[in-house]
Amino acid sequence: MIKATVVLERRVQRGANGFSGEFGHLPVDPAGRRCNCGNGGCLQALVGQTALLERARRAGVGLGSRDGLAELFDATEGGERAVLTILEEAGELLGRSVAGLVNVLAIKAIKVIGESHVLWPFLGPAFTAAAVAGTIEPLRELEITVSPWRDTEHARDAACLLLARSGAITRP
Repeated sequence: MIKATVVLERRVQRGANGFSGEFGHLPVDPAGRRCNCGNGGCLQALVGQTALLERARRAGVGLGSRDGLAELFDATEGGERAVLTILEEAGELLGRSVAGLVNVLAIKAIKVIGESHVLWPFLGPAFTAAAVAGTIEPLRELEITVSPWRDTEHARDAACLLLARSGAITRP
């Protein structure tokens, strides 16, 4: 899933019903592929893991039965041009979408976290170029960092959320 969370003064900002970061459902192409949320052209439907794997298969790339990200990584390491192009296009679309957030929220730093960090060498250059190009001048000194997702973060974040809601802590 593609998520985005705004953190101000060490606090996760939450919207209606406690939601935070449904960035994957940002509508980017009204004529695009139907998303599992029911809308068409959501970012998730265009550049999520399932979408990337489907595009690679349609391009004739033979992917095995292992984890999808590993298969895409192996294909890039093998110089599979179709996968490299797919990942560059995905990085560009993600970067343009993030530029919109940067412009609206005047963000100075982006931290990319996730299992797909292994694909960052192939997504990252197009992402960074598009994010910077789409950002207004005063915000172009954008700091972008990337780190892997660790399963323990799910548990820690859930515990922090519960403690914050109970009032036991004010800052996770």
